[in-house]
Amino acid sequence: TLLAYGQTGSGKTYTMGTSGSPSEPEGALQRALRAIFTRAQERETEGASATSFRVSYVEIFTDASRGNTEEIRDLLSPGRVPLAFAAIKTDIDGQVKLEGVLEHEVWTAQEALTLLSYGSTSRATCSTRMNDSSSRSHALFALEVIQRRLVAGVPSTLTAKFQFVDLAGSEKVKLSGVEGEQLSQAININHGLFVLGRVITALTEGHHHVPFRESKLTRILQNSLGGNSRTCMIACVSPSDANIADSISTLTYAAKAKEITNKPVVNRGSSCSNCAQLQVRLEQLEAA
Repeated sequence: TLLAYGQTGSGKTYTMGTSGSPSEPEGALQRALRAIFTRAQERETEGASATSFRVSYVEIFTDASRGNTEEIRDLLSPGRVPLAFAAIKTDIDGQVKLEGVLEHEVWTAQEALTLLSYGSTSRATCSTRMNDSSSRSHALFALEVIQRRLVAGVPSTLTAKFQFVDLAGSEKVKLSGVEGEQLSQAININHGLFVLGRVITALTEGHHHVPFRESKLTRILQNSLGGNSRTCMIACVSPSDANIADSISTLTYAAKAKEITNKPVVNRGSSCSNCAQLQVRLEQLEAA
């Protein structure tokens, strides 16, 4: 997981590359996608594995039509209007999944980048005193990689998910001058970031209870924070003297996050090993 955090206007969307604007230079997301596909192609050329890819793209935003509640929206839903709403579920392995989100199979980095651009243009944004194009949602772009290969003659599957998160910026309402629907969005954004801060504190201080379920943002990021993931946080700060307090807060936040210990493991398909065991058992029964 690659996570961009910072106050509004500090350059998170620019750094990640999720603005959807063709005039802006490529961000971390575009560069990462190209590197991933290049490496996968090299492995296929070497005959090491066959690789397939699936892409999804969602945002967490405040929906005025649903009483200003925090919702998850599929940015790649066909037709865009109405965009599909997703639900958070936990699978049998305890991993957090998004139900109702379309996953698009892609074969090249360019296909993935086209979907990124398509979804980014649908993100909720507005103009505030602090940012002409302020993101009013948290954006999560995911690339699932499935590798299939033979290990000692037995089919094996390895899966991995790369998640790129452009968090909406924390903001002081008095300074940003938002009102109405934008005010509700700011309140929910700040709440989600506040809960994220509590989760980070709980993980670094070894609390028995970690409040993942108090926000949809932290619920989705549960695997990335202290779970089965390698996570990198990019702390974006403003060069303005007027934002020193927010910059210090961002850096403090990042320093705490650095102390979190994750437990990444190889996601190896168990069905293949089970099939091999059953095949051996079947041969033993036939020989008896």
